[in-house]
Amino acid sequence: MNSISQDTATTIFDIQAIDVGYYQTKFTLASRQAVPASQVKVDRFPSIAPRLGATELILETNQVGLDGVVVHVNGVAYVVGKDVKHQCKGSEPRDVLDDFAASDRYLALVEGAFSYMLENAGVSGDVCIQNLMLGLPINTYQKHSQTLKARIVGDHFISQRFSDSRQRVTVNNVHVIVQPRGALTNFGISGGMSRPSDAMCLVVDVGGGTVDWFLTYGTRPHWARSGAYPKGTLACAAAVSDSINPTWRDNFSLMEKIGTALREEAQSFTAGGENYVLADFNSAVEAVYQEVADKILFSLGTIDDLDCILFTGGGGRMFGKFFVNKYPKVKRICSIDEDALYGNLRGFFAIGQFVCPASGV
Repeated sequence: MNSISQDTATTIFDIQAIDVGYYQTKFTLASRQAVPASQVKVDRFPSIAPRLGATELILETNQVGLDGVVVHVNGVAYVVGKDVKHQCKGSEPRDVLDDFAASDRYLALVEGAFSYMLENAGVSGDVCIQNLMLGLPINTYQKHSQTLKARIVGDHFISQRFSDSRQRVTVNNVHVIVQPRGALTNFGISGGMSRPSDAMCLVVDVGGGTVDWFLTYGTRPHWARSGAYPKGTLACAAAVSDSINPTWRDNFSLMEKIGTALREEAQSFTAGGENYVLADFNSAVEAVYQEVADKILFSLGTIDDLDCILFTGGGGRMFGKFFVNKYPKVKRICSIDEDALYGNLRGFFAIGQFVCPASGV
């Protein structure tokens, strides 16, 4: 279980989990007491990390009340956190890049998550995370998982929020998981999916930048029919913005507003004092959905042998409704993940507790 080493006064966490997506960075806030995945506290902030130039104003959270932190990666200062929009420039693109997990911005987001973890735990000294669970999309897992492990293992010096001091966070082990496996694990342990041991189960994880589909035969992955496509909620928001003003796609605030309206299935959103009805852009959004659906169906070959389909991720509900409407014969085997936003993260944490039995849960 989580503990404090008496000889070094270092707080030790057996397991923590971070899910860095193209849209949101989600992370656990495990206390110093061991808890099951269903009860672990979780939080998030936007996956954007504006770079600060030498002459730019550094975020003073304790003076102006903004919720964020400055982290330094390879000598460059980045701002990350819940109020990051207050540090964004007018143009702050959120490109879906194959090497995102190898970028300095990715590391800045991970270290920003560490900062929130430290604050929640209420520790001021050094921290050791014995096992850190991370995830990658299926299409980048093979290429970047080992590099990501090597980059995260070791010492990280984290600026404390509301303070000028820094803390050392040492990561001893990193476990990288394909993202949809987390949602499948979480859905299973929460009792959301009852299936025979040899069932063919498909998880469709609709994230900000990618849509992953993960097919399992029982508990074994079926890699030949699994995959990912680099279009998700951000692509849907961009389809709406392109129909109005293509320059909007590089504006964080506007894309956030459109993306939130889509995820929450709002009737409309406002921009520049004008009200835009989302139904007017259905054809543009559905064109993205159909493109994704075609990729999934081509990879699967057939959907007739599936026993269950789980739609998860921030855009899982929207895409799930589209898919069932388009292919009604699968309706009876489909489920929408009620914990879609944090499903992968909680699943990562649960997998950590299974593979790292020292967690005491």
